[in-house]
Amino acid sequence: MTWQERANRLRALPLSVVLRRSGAVPDRADPHKWHTAQGVLSVTGAQFINWNLGGGGGGAIDLVMHLHGVGFGQALEWLERHGATSPIPPVSPPPRPPLRLPEPTPEHLAHVRRYLVEPRRLPPRCSTP
Repeated sequence: MTWQERANRLRALPLSVVLRRSGAVPDRADPHKWHTAQGVLSVTGAQFINWNLGGGGGGAIDLVMHLHGVGFGQALEWLERHGATSPIPPVSPPPRPPLRLPEPTPEHLAHVRRYLVEPRRLPPRCSTP
């Protein structure tokens, strides 16, 4: 297995798994906040930010590098050594419905044109069909 295949497999691990195995403690009041040796982290999906150090990143590899002060290769080894080798595949967002514009409202057209020309400072020719 190449290092890229290893990285892709490990990157998708849930951050909560890495945090727990690194000794982090979840906050009692905020489910997105974790207390670590590096400071307080906020986690949203695969993204994290350290409010104490003013840094952050995304994915399990970045988190290990941040928490343990190691490089990329060492982070891969740490993740494999600590039994974090069966990632949960990332959840795909539901498909977006096609864009549906509202029906035209001719009585609002003069107001919209005035808004575009005056406060927004668009040339008058841009606000006419």
